[in-house]
Amino acid sequence: MTMAELVPYRRKAKWGYCYPNGKVLIAPKYDRALPFREGLAMVEARGKRGFVDTAGREVIALRYDRAHGFCEGMARVEREGKQGFVNRQGDEVVPPKYDRVDDFSQGLARIEAAGKWGFVDFTGRRTIALRFDPYNYGVWFKEGFAPVLKGGRWSLIDKTGREICAYAYDDAKNFSLGLARVERGGAVKCAYEDAGDFRDGFARVKQRGKWGFIARSGAELVPARYHFAGDFCGGFAKVESNWRKGFVDRSGREAIALKYDDAGQFSQGLAWVAVKGQRGFIDKTGKEVIAPRYDDAGNFSEGFAWVIRKGKRGFVDARGKLAIPLKYDLAVGFSNGIAWVGKGYINAEGREYFED
Repeated sequence: MTMAELVPYRRKAKWGYCYPNGKVLIAPKYDRALPFREGLAMVEARGKRGFVDTAGREVIALRYDRAHGFCEGMARVEREGKQGFVNRQGDEVVPPKYDRVDDFSQGLARIEAAGKWGFVDFTGRRTIALRFDPYNYGVWFKEGFAPVLKGGRWSLIDKTGREICAYAYDDAKNFSLGLARVERGGAVKCAYEDAGDFRDGFARVKQRGKWGFIARSGAELVPARYHFAGDFCGGFAKVESNWRKGFVDRSGREAIALKYDDAGQFSQGLAWVAVKGQRGFIDKTGKEVIAPRYDDAGNFSEGFAWVIRKGKRGFVDARGKLAIPLKYDLAVGFSNGIAWVGKGYINAEGREYFED
């Protein structure tokens, strides 16, 4: 686990930053403060947002109505209803003039103006003209390509804006391991009723109302025989038949019997499972590591998983020990050594970076 260099710290209603040992670097003076991303953190005061660096300097003035964390060296910002991008030096590489922008991905970001979408690069140059129709979900370049919509039909473009296929599809998704899901006439890949992206080398596919798995070559790994199938994660995929859940492995074998009321994905070698309304955890051999005794539970992250009992949340470790007591109304998974628990952040030892 990598501990954050600085942690958002709250004293009563104000936020600042402290070191992991609790020593305060930036005194609490902000109305909001988020964890650092790419060396900078978003802060807010009097309704305006900007960014501070790890030395506590306001390197980007608090002048924006909205601001998001850095991604590929650029941060989305908004002023007077228009959006753009700033770089780490605070330069408005793309001045806030667009109706909407998305995060950068593979060096390009999607932008919207006058009801049309295009793309800009890191210099702010509009490399792909505003010529595509809008759609509700974010689309990013992946493996060098992005799906685009025009006249109700989908195609895919490369990073120069060239369409690599005709606008012939009812839907199209990002490439995954060199293949992109497309739909025509209600059939995904023009062969399946539905399909997922490739994960761990395999994709779930639906035929005649049942789910199975195929390899990237198109070869069948698991026949379409399950009522539901999840994506592969950590070498296993959740499957369901007759309301019972279990797991198949990368050989297509039912490695863990379909005997659970519900189940999650494997994460750090463990997956939560539900029995009679209670959740516990199993390992990849199917061995019960943590008995089903919690009302709810999340995936493991950085060695811990949040759990709930009687409305209170805490964290268990991979041995099943309740490492952080069940005392919080809210808890989300650990990231960079800290976890959000509603009132503020804690570390893996349970140190609270907040005081009322």
